[in-house]
Amino acid sequence: MGLGPSPAPTTGSDALSWSERWAGAPCTETDPDLGFPEGTRTYPNSPRIVAAKKLCTNCPLDLREACLEIAMAAEGTLIADGRFGVYGGLDPHQRAQLAARRTAVAS
Repeated sequence: MGLGPSPAPTTGSDALSWSERWAGAPCTETDPDLGFPEGTRTYPNSPRIVAAKKLCTNCPLDLREACLEIAMAAEGTLIADGRFGVYGGLDPHQRAQLAARRTAVAS
């Protein structure tokens, strides 16, 4: 299995299996270390993070958005140092900024 998103809980007869849901996502056929390079958490422009983000651009938009939302829901309001990997084309810093913007808008 690749670095793709963790499966979201599914219920009901219309729910797709994980493999059906993420079919076509290029990250599912990629080395998981690409999206989670050790020691690069604080370096958003590292070559491996840039490569993982580029892989995300090849993903269908609906899957990329779903991947991002799964990560955002799991991470909540964590600061960037509490986040890991690339999800939905965003690195930990970008997801922390997005979470802060969403929190500000909701207040």
